[in-house]
Formats: sequence, C-alpha cells, structure tokens
Amino acid sequence: MFWYLLALARYTLGSLLLFFLFFLSKRIRKRRAYERRWPLVQRDYEVWLHASSEGELEQLVPLIDALEARKVLTLLLVTSPSLEKKLKDLSESDYREVAVLPLNLFFPFGSKSLFSLKVPKSFYMVRYDFFIELMIAAFRCENSVLLSATLKGKNFKGHGFKKLIFNLIYGTFNKIYAASPIDLERFEDFGLKSYQKLEQFDFRHGQILKRQDLKENLHRTHCCQSLEKILKPYAREKRLIFGSLWELELELFNEDFIEAMKRKEVFVFLAPHHLKGEQWDALFTKAKEWQEKGLEITYWDQMGIRGEGNIILCKVPGLLCELYPYFGHAFVGGGHGRSVHSLLEPFWGCDHIYCGPKTHRSTEADFVQDQCPEYLHIVRELSSFYSIYQKNCDAKARDCVSLRTQILTEHSRHLEVLSHTS
Repeated sequence: MFWYLLALARYTLGSLLLFFLFFLSKRIRKRRAYERRWPLVQRDYEVWLHASSEGELEQLVPLIDALEARKVLTLLLVTSPSLEKKLKDLSESDYREVAVLPLNLFFPFGSKSLFSLKVPKSFYMVRYDFFIELMIAAFRCENSVLLSATLKGKNFKGHGFKKLIFNLIYGTFNKIYAASPIDLERFEDFGLKSYQKLEQFDFRHGQILKRQDLKENLHRTHCCQSLEKILKPYAREKRLIFGSLWELELELFNEDFIEAMKRKEVFVFLAPHHLKGEQWDALFTKAKEWQEKGLEITYWDQMGIRGEGNIILCKVPGLLCELYPYFGHAFVGGGHGRSVHSLLEPFWGCDHIYCGPKTHRSTEADFVQDQCPEYLHIVRELSSFYSIYQKNCDAKARDCVSLRTQILTEHSRHLEVLSHTS
C-alpha cells in the first residue's frame, strides 16, 4: 500500500510539476530525448534487471550471460545516460533474448511505461536508485533480489523515520546480497535477518577474473607483445601502475620518485581517469615536462605504442582491468578527491594496492581490508607515496590461489541459483 500511495502522488502532483519544468529545464528535455531514442518491445519478459550506471551494470553481466544461455526473455532497465554507448553495443550484439530500456523518469506513461508490461517472475536490482516504479515491481513480482546492497555511510541513530523508510525499501525484496562481509553484518544489525534471506557476494569478482584471464580488449589493440617486451627487463615488484589517475594526484611524483624513473629503476604506467579535457591535458603536459628533464616517455593511443621508455602514458580506454596483472604495485586514484575508484580490479591483478583516505563510499575497500589488510596501503600525504612503496617493494607476493578458487566456486553457485529462479 505504501508504494501505491507514493505512486499516486508521483503521477499526479509530481507529473504536473514536471510538465512545467519541462519547458524551463534543458536538462529535463535532454533526458526526455534520451528516453525516447529507445523503443520498448512489448513482450512477456520473464526477468527484469536494473542497473543505475556502469559499475552496477558490471554486476549484472554474468547474470545476463547466464539468462541468455537459458534463452530467458530479459528486460534490462538503466538509469544513467552515461551507459548509452555500452547499451547500444549490447543491443546490437548476439544477445537475442535481452531488450534494453532507459528508465522512463519524467513522463512514465504510455507504451514505454513499466506498468504497460506484465509483471515478471523475477526482478534483480543493483544497489540503489529506489524509484517508485522499481519498488512496485519488486513488491509485485514473485522473486525480487537486491544485489551489491550496502548500508555503508548510513547512520540511523536518532533518525527513526529514516530507518523506517529504509526498512520499507529493503523489506520489499525477498533476498539481499550484501556487497561485503562488513555489509552483511550491517544488514544483520539493521534487523532484516529475521524475515529475509541475507547472503554476501559481489558478482564483479567473477567478471573481473574472466576479463583478466581473457584480456580481450588488450588483444584487440594488437599491442600485447610490444607491452610485454617493454616490461620484460623489470621485475614484477619494480612495475607500478597508476589507475584512474587525477591531476591533483601528480604530487605522488616527488623528486626521489622522478629520479628513480630517470635512472630506470622502476617502470611506471599512467592510466588517467579522464582521457580528454583539462584532466588529460594536465597529465600530458606533465609528461612533456618529464621528457624535457631527460625521462623517457612512451605514448599509447589508438595508433599503438610509440616508444620504449620506462614510463607509459595511455590514452586507450577499457584496458585498465586487464593491465593490472602485469604489475606488482597499483595506486588507485580518487581517494584524495571525492572517493576512491575500483579496488577489486587491482586486488585480483596486483600484489600491493595504494590509495588515498577517501574510502568512505567504497564497499570494495571493505572487502580488500577484510581479506588482506597488510597489502592495502592508505597514502594520506601524496608526497609520501614513494617512500611507502620502497618499504613494500621487497615484500613477498600475495598468494590468492585458494581465495580465487573459493570465489569462482561461489560465483558459479550463486549464478546457478539466480538464473534458475526466473
């Protein structure tokens, strides 16, 4: 009843307000145009999936593959327009049983409304974006599952109404997969354990391991041999990769570090977070400055790898996950800005992981901290990075064989369960 009352307000007062805002807001008109570019094929879908953006979609890819293999009619709903290119590639691929649709946020009526479709047997949703339409779908369908759920950063002490709302949200799902072991404890403490099935698993593990094994994007560049040739003179512990690097993190490269690079004592790979715009320009300018100081820079773009220096500046997207296994040490950007970027990818690829202190939004940081705290190094002062690296340079490599086997076994088991409950 709660969700239907919210829906009534959403489709009366809310829609009236949006009608007027449509003429005033360029952003709303742009969103509406995005939604209208995607047709909805009216079919009796057996499964609905929802992901808000790219990171959440990665959680669903293994499940999409499993459902496709079983020829289950599936509707994939997404929120963010940033996924448009990836969705286009998906809709034009060999996925014959998967239809794609942006969530109709502003004018959810007519032939593209979720309410025009038959309610599926199963609904799988990743993490957040608890829109009313999606919550009603979770309430009405027979099997509703929330994946990668987290309560990290949420404080309910003294906020009774807030806790009530989240109880209604999480209580709508039949099953919840917590994003990390710590989150599983948070949900149990929250009070959901008594009437819901709680488990802990992150489906990105299997997806990352598969990508790092196959290296499909890397092979498409036809640069594998060139990369391996350049890396060969350097032991694994002398190879450092800087993933999702921001301009403000260039302070990592203090004078001692720069001199070590100049003497070719280490191999450094720079993978900027932004591959165009001001952020890219700043890193490119820094590389030119290093060249003027006598450092050898190798550039990797769509034309290939140019040069054989011990510093690579890469402008090719989609490679970072597959590159991590080549390196012993990885610094992950974002932790000195808003929030650290993906830590699972370097966790499965490298031995030692370094990042800034902003891990408050990252459930992946919780997982890494839980599994191997001695291999996760928080760099609070950027200028101290090189000295921290030197202390860990000769430490023994991390053994992940047993954990990898366990994770892959759990991955297969959970996928089998989820794909057969549809």
